[in-house]
Amino acid sequence: MDDEMRITRWSTQPLGSLPVRPAAAVTPIAVGDYLCSERELYRVEQIGSEHAVIEECRTGELIDARIADLRSLGRVNRS
Repeated sequence: MDDEMRITRWSTQPLGSLPVRPAAAVTPIAVGDYLCSERELYRVEQIGSEHAVIEECRTGELIDARIADLRSLGRVNRS
């Protein structure tokens, strides 16, 4: 089993058309969080200072995305 992650798509604004939430509502994004757009579900795999690697849950594709862009996504609550 290969433990290395391969980024299959680079994105500067994967979700730029979504509305941005107010800064007061922003909570830190952590590894293991699930984020969603209107059509897609993503899981946060790695976090850096300005970018994160997220997995598109439907396809398994890894995406390098700016953390600022990820804040515009909805959060999926887990129990």
